[in-house]
Amino acid sequence: MAPILPLSKMTDSSGKTFVATIVGLSLGIATLDMERLSLISPNPILGLFQEALIFALVPGLIPSVAVGSLWIGLVVNAICYFGLSWAVCSLWQSFRRKHQTSDTSSIDPLV
Repeated sequence: MAPILPLSKMTDSSGKTFVATIVGLSLGIATLDMERLSLISPNPILGLFQEALIFALVPGLIPSVAVGSLWIGLVVNAICYFGLSWAVCSLWQSFRRKHQTSDTSSIDPLV
């Protein structure tokens, strides 16, 4: 079975959209699981990951507490992290393009 969107055939725009959608929806859906995420694990590595994830979900938690529904937090976090991921992908692509077209004949890799 062929993948729905093969990575080799992605254009720059569809790749950004795909990555931003996955990141936005993942963090949006994680907002709904705040009850389980707030119980920090005694494992220090997993506990650190949980704390970082909770910190990342704060932008959506503020309006969800104000309204009283975690669904509002899902929407806010999904939109927020979709935009942030889109911007990071754009910067990454422009960085890659710049360094692919630069003069590679230099011997010193730091130049």
